[in-house]
Amino acid sequence: LVFDKDTCKVRKATYSDFCIIMDRGSAFSTYKKIFEYLEVPLVLYMDQKLNNENDMLVIKNIINLIIKIKKKELDQEFKYYFTSVARSYLSNMNDQEIFTIFKENSFKESDIYIKCSLIASNLEEISNVELIDQILNTFAIYEKTITTGKLEDSFVRIDHLKAIASNLTTLGYCPVDFFFFLNKMNDGDDDIKYSLNNKVGDNVKIMNIHKSKGLEFPVCYFSGFHKKFNFRDVQSRFLFDNQYGIITPFYKEGIGKTILHKLAEIKYYKEEISEKIRLFYVALTRAREKMIIVTSLDEEKEVYTVCENVKEKYRSFLDIMESVKLPLASFIKNIDLEKIPLTKSYALAKNVDIASVMKQTNERISLKELDLRYEEIEVSVASKHMPTLLSHEESLKLDFGTKIHYLFEITDFKNIDETVKYSEYLIRFVEKLGDISSCKFYKELEFTFEKDYKKYVGIIDLVVEYEDHIKIIDYKLKNIKDPNYKKQLSIYKEYITSKTNKPVSIYLYSIVNDILKEIE
Repeated sequence: LVFDKDTCKVRKATYSDFCIIMDRGSAFSTYKKIFEYLEVPLVLYMDQKLNNENDMLVIKNIINLIIKIKKKELDQEFKYYFTSVARSYLSNMNDQEIFTIFKENSFKESDIYIKCSLIASNLEEISNVELIDQILNTFAIYEKTITTGKLEDSFVRIDHLKAIASNLTTLGYCPVDFFFFLNKMNDGDDDIKYSLNNKVGDNVKIMNIHKSKGLEFPVCYFSGFHKKFNFRDVQSRFLFDNQYGIITPFYKEGIGKTILHKLAEIKYYKEEISEKIRLFYVALTRAREKMIIVTSLDEEKEVYTVCENVKEKYRSFLDIMESVKLPLASFIKNIDLEKIPLTKSYALAKNVDIASVMKQTNERISLKELDLRYEEIEVSVASKHMPTLLSHEESLKLDFGTKIHYLFEITDFKNIDETVKYSEYLIRFVEKLGDISSCKFYKELEFTFEKDYKKYVGIIDLVVEYEDHIKIIDYKLKNIKDPNYKKQLSIYKEYITSKTNKPVSIYLYSIVNDILKEIE
């Protein structure tokens, strides 16, 4: 059982209540295999390398093809890119087809060339994001990604690539510059990293300590504490320190370290170990109810009393645990690994007796084709549009109306401050509403509503919810006779009616004339 902080009640634990937190993610893939073998859903919280994924490589090579076609360079590199795209899941061309194209030099007649050429023809007129969108649509990448599996992962990568493209456009990069950027990132040591797991279902989570910051779980397991801290930076022959400056080695029958190097090394270790202790604290405080540390304490190792001298020798999280194991003795549970059936069977494919599975049912799978109607949804703004220029007098009235409208928006109708300017308008309006002691008010309610393949978006001035009915009220400064208002309010009503079982009525309110008019 775990405590649900949202309902403030105890409930049965689900997979999502458990998290495994490790020092680093090098063993995540092994954990994933084991959990899949045990049929326990596990999701990895780790950064992926965008430039190493197949779908990203295919898109990059399509961009390379487009640039080559634009420059009319059908050289050896062009042929490499062409072959990559031809063999990919987008084209699925076999080797014989590709060989024939090469032999007959018929690239320009191929579907790949025609599509790339079409995009290349207007390359100077489109942005980086538009380039990617045209590639996605022309090559039907979203539809063909279905054949690869892991749709959501691919969609996240594509969205991330488009975000990079948009940022580069802001920096002044054109599609040709974007092409050089992608190739440089792919050929160099740098990686474009992204995170896949923003929203996940009922799964056990596994993540490193840095990824766990800001999160909390009822039960946390901690593993991988035996791995040594990464202190490689201080092993370099040349160092830079804010206090000691640039530190170089000396040479006398071999390369040696100066006293400055030793002082910088001591300082470095102290600072890094202090940071690791703070990081360890962050990790442990992710557990809301229970923490379980899976590690390998040495029973024969000396029991420390934690002091500065001991802390300076910390080289892993396990060293920290070893130094405090005496006060934790009552919580330590020894596990006999000989009694646990640990095997490498997770690395092997499961053997399933297909014949026995087939005998379990005589049901036939029926295929039913659905003729789904596809229509593009038109987006419309529900509020009234003002297409004409305003006179000075009209502009002043509009400014006054905006101030009054804002006053209606920010005022608590149940506690009106009569000293506030224009409060008389508020008092008159509230009197029109009747008894509001048990009412709920929803002001400036944004909504999106679809009807007959048309999407409406808008903002409702006021929704008043009584015990047995609901009123929708749209404020107007004076005029409430415009016939367009009726259409506007009818959309509001349809939206609110779709969200409640209470009767809904719609009203226009003239602030200046103090008229609350119900619209039939």
